[in-house]
Amino acid sequence: MGIFEGFTILSWICVLLGFAMNYSQYYRAKTVGIDGISVGTWSIFAWMSIFWILYGFATHNAPSSIGTIITAPLQFALLALLGVRENRTVLLKTGVYVLIFGAVPTMLGGWAVGVLGMGFVAATNRFPQIIRCIKEKDVEGVSAAAWVWSVTSNGLWAFYFATQHRPTAVIVNISSVVMNAIVVGLTTWRHWQWKRDHATSSTN
Repeated sequence: MGIFEGFTILSWICVLLGFAMNYSQYYRAKTVGIDGISVGTWSIFAWMSIFWILYGFATHNAPSSIGTIITAPLQFALLALLGVRENRTVLLKTGVYVLIFGAVPTMLGGWAVGVLGMGFVAATNRFPQIIRCIKEKDVEGVSAAAWVWSVTSNGLWAFYFATQHRPTAVIVNISSVVMNAIVVGLTTWRHWQWKRDHATSSTN
């Protein structure tokens, strides 16, 4: 079985959507600002990328490995904008988090068990972003478009992995779709509030 086997049109679309998600968030952070972006959420994304690259090569799943390779630089670039030195404690904690729930289960039970662990990580890593959107009014740095791309990408990945008979990967992506949709809703709501409040203040 070659590493590039299974690189279907659908998987290419998923890879492009994943890139669009990461680029949209990086571009907004670069041009609008970093207000409201969760270091916790994006540092976990970055740590997860290492797992998915290894998983893709180990299981001969090119979309997982190559798709992550082209998006990981954007994730680390975003973390650089957020401030690596200032947030080194968060980066360390999230790295340990991914190690415990991703690497350890993989070493103990193989990739299938590891993917389940990463499913838990993927489902919970949106919580820091969700909490920030709930607590903070100004989340102008968060790209709603990025999370819409993510909803679409994870939905298609779930379908793709279903065709590949990889149920654990399907569970991972379905859980991500739900959490992504929550981020989209909260971000859109906060953006609307911000525009309303600033429109009101500008007329007074």
